[in-house]
Amino acid sequence: MIEDLWTFIQSSPMYKNKTTLIVTCGHGRGDNPKKNWTDHGEKIADAGQIWIGALGPNIKQEGEIETKEVLYQDQLAATFARILGLNFTSNHPVAQPIEGIYK
Repeated sequence: MIEDLWTFIQSSPMYKNKTTLIVTCGHGRGDNPKKNWTDHGEKIADAGQIWIGALGPNIKQEGEIETKEVLYQDQLAATFARILGLNFTSNHPVAQPIEGIYK
């Protein structure tokens, strides 16, 4: 589905090379065998681990990236804003943007 959406974006003169597609999830599901996965939350081992994928003209094309640095979900809004050239402000504390994934 993501590939179909990206193919459409790149086929449209209105969106081609002007659009950033960001995909992530609200929660992880741990590293338990996926066939056994039926729930999420703090009782599920590693359920706090999530992923993010991004495609677009301002995203470095590096494929899957693993870091030694621990990254957190509260960095995502500021990261998305930075990718889009915006400055994210919030009425509650948030972490700094994830560095190094955008141009």
